[in-house]
Amino acid sequence: MKNDNDNSNSAGQNLRNAPETQKTRLIWGAERVFLAWIRTAIALIALGFLIARLSGLLRIIGLEADHPNMTPPEAVLAGTLLMGLGGVISLIATWRYREAHRQISAGQTFQHSGQLSIFVGILVALISVVIIISVCVIAFG
Repeated sequence: MKNDNDNSNSAGQNLRNAPETQKTRLIWGAERVFLAWIRTAIALIALGFLIARLSGLLRIIGLEADHPNMTPPEAVLAGTLLMGLGGVISLIATWRYREAHRQISAGQTFQHSGQLSIFVGILVALISVVIIISVCVIAFG
């Protein structure tokens, strides 16, 4: 009598004998995850660009009339970090997708670790602190 662990191990480890349709579904699943990370990277790059340019926009609409030459360095730093994070995420996602595709095609299972998710979560949290400081500097001088 098999328990649940035996079922999951035999289904997960024996991709060499699996039908091609199962491998194809796994590759498509890996591609969906890859594209989700690429969308996340694009969103971070766009948000970073917006934040880096926020000080210029505020100057144009006159919210910084008292300080016309003021460019909050925190906004530029936060925006640059977000754009860099988006670029790094796209590179890591591409590498992980390539590895998953190679391993699935070879009949192996791709072991997912949550390291990329943890990395992105921590960095976004740290960058959000910089953004909050930047907004407070702009608002309260």
